[in-house]
Amino acid sequence: METARPRAVRLLRPEGRPSPIVCSDLAQGPAMRNLCSTWPLSITSKVLAIVRRSRHTHEFVNLRLASATLLSVDAIKALNPQSPQARAIFNLGIVTAIVMTVIFAVVVGIVVYALLRFPRWREGERDPEQGRGNKTIEIVWTAIPLAIVAVLFVLAARTMGISDPRPPPKPDIVVIGHQWWWEARYTNSGIVVANEIHIPVGKPLALRLDAADVLHEFWVPELARKIKTVPGHPNHIWIQADKPGTYLGFCWEFCGTQHAWMHFLLVTDPQAEFQQWEQAQRAVLFRSLRRGAGIVVQNVSESSATLIAGFS
Repeated sequence: METARPRAVRLLRPEGRPSPIVCSDLAQGPAMRNLCSTWPLSITSKVLAIVRRSRHTHEFVNLRLASATLLSVDAIKALNPQSPQARAIFNLGIVTAIVMTVIFAVVVGIVVYALLRFPRWREGERDPEQGRGNKTIEIVWTAIPLAIVAVLFVLAARTMGISDPRPPPKPDIVVIGHQWWWEARYTNSGIVVANEIHIPVGKPLALRLDAADVLHEFWVPELARKIKTVPGHPNHIWIQADKPGTYLGFCWEFCGTQHAWMHFLLVTDPQAEFQQWEQAQRAVLFRSLRRGAGIVVQNVSESSATLIAGFS
């Protein structure tokens, strides 16, 4: 069933200021409506507010600092993993950061020692004795990097196996990126929603990701990695949540003038609540189908009556 592109509406906050979240009036649930009325100013609206106030060069410097800070806010959520997939990626990042820190400390330590031990060359001093080769040292400084790379490779392959196992032939949900909203189709139930995806807690679901127009990037920082949606070339990802909650997702690939508003909600419900939500969505779908079928029947009846009248 084809869905119409949702009409963007801007909701008003209680104090009368417009909410920065652009909401769709198509298949929106209570969680998204609540977010639209209470979510704080988005990154773009804050940056644009600074631009409007900017009059001097130093204020543009402040703008750049503010932009860097605001852009890092959403990325910080990735440091609070709430799924096995996100946790595996987080743990790999921690191990990699530790290895890089140790290497950095060793290199800096050697440089500092050389600077302090041999501060400058004095006239008349002989050059230090030059090494002519040491197989032991050469083997060590070759073996250590190879061992580090091998360990990181094994850990990365293990992480990929946890976060991106082979997808099934039929996905549980098909997610399609549009300018500038998200469409989600539940393959088993036929439900189609926009900008608010519900999943049951503790159950891994296979998502097939596609795009209807340009490149987008699907990302729920606490639950999964970023993955691009490419028109005509679907990607796959598994998503799961450890506990009930509402997670904010983003398009992380610039996709046009309204890219900053392309948010969505991923709501994780207990199994019973998810089934209730699913039944409610089915009821909406069936009402829409009945209404559409009634229009078709009415049109056919009118056409038949006209045809009969023409022959009579």
